[in-house]
Amino acid sequence: MTPPPASPADQLRALRRAGRFDEARQWIAARLRERPDPQLLQLGWQHEPFWWQPLEGPRVSLHRRGPDDLSLVRACYSQFSLP
Repeated sequence: MTPPPASPADQLRALRRAGRFDEARQWIAARLRERPDPQLLQLGWQHEPFWWQPLEGPRVSLHRRGPDDLSLVRACYSQFSLP
């Protein structure tokens, strides 16, 4: 039995998790050329580069967490116990 095809959101999520943002944008652009779709336009907006770039300020820099941060995140959360 073959698994059902992944939804567009699942396909894009997999590309983002792999750090393949350009491929995700290309995938969206190709689908929009085939058939304009309001939901796909929204996904395209969410994949614009400015959402994924670091925010830089005079004394702070904010970066999205990625796969390389997993051990740090686990170490931080392991220090807390839930009530």
